[in-house]
Amino acid sequence: MSLNLEILSRAADEARGLCMDAVQASKSGHLGLPLGCAEMGAVLYGYALKHNPDKPRWIGRDYFVLSAGHGSMFLYAWLHMSGYDLPMEEIKRFRQLHSKTPGHPEFFETPGVECTTGPLGQGVGNSVGIAVAMKMAAARFNTSEHRIFDQHCICLAGDGCLQEGVSAETSAFAGHFGLDNLILIYDSNAVTLDAPATATQSEDTAMRFKAYGFRHFQGARGSGREVCRRRPQRSGLTGRALFRFERDLRLFRGAQKEAARRLRCLGENV
Repeated sequence: MSLNLEILSRAADEARGLCMDAVQASKSGHLGLPLGCAEMGAVLYGYALKHNPDKPRWIGRDYFVLSAGHGSMFLYAWLHMSGYDLPMEEIKRFRQLHSKTPGHPEFFETPGVECTTGPLGQGVGNSVGIAVAMKMAAARFNTSEHRIFDQHCICLAGDGCLQEGVSAETSAFAGHFGLDNLILIYDSNAVTLDAPATATQSEDTAMRFKAYGFRHFQGARGSGREVCRRRPQRSGLTGRALFRFERDLRLFRGAQKEAARRLRCLGENV
């Protein structure tokens, strides 16, 4: 399937609008990740992931885990737009009791959600476990003639996730055992809930993951089209997990203007 940057960029803008409307309607929720990572979602769900919305539990699928579960509307928007059984009625019920769109993703509640990610860093640990399970299944059932299991687990984590001990422990495990079917995307927007990230951390996170044994790639700022062009590559059998460091992926100018316009229409003070 070819990479259509125009369509993916347009889809990213549509996802941003969907997230803003849902958060506004519920009068609660987090918008930073859904807005800043929209292009990542477009590339993952519109191009890179091997998945089947009609059969969310298809055994041969790639897994996507949103470790930064507070940004749940990111995931719900892309599940809705890519054809999962998550209709607009459920998007409108974001964060409402008994809806399929709870404040943090919950396994078995929403089609396409691979695991519950509430506490920060938990999704990184889950992703490492999933990658191990994939390796075990491949070792047991694949043959030289038939490659039944050929999957990747892609995890999107934020600053808070990588500050947690559980992510450090499991990432060290992944590096030690060479889980080359694991792709960890670090959305480093340098902001935490109550202060800039520099108020509480000064480490070189990329070097830390290199020390764990991860391969490392770093994205730079750019337009939505450039983010789509820097699509996550499947890591292949390299014997090393992949750590993708997306630094300061913030709203692009066009999206900032659209966000401001929508928020003004909703009576927000921006």
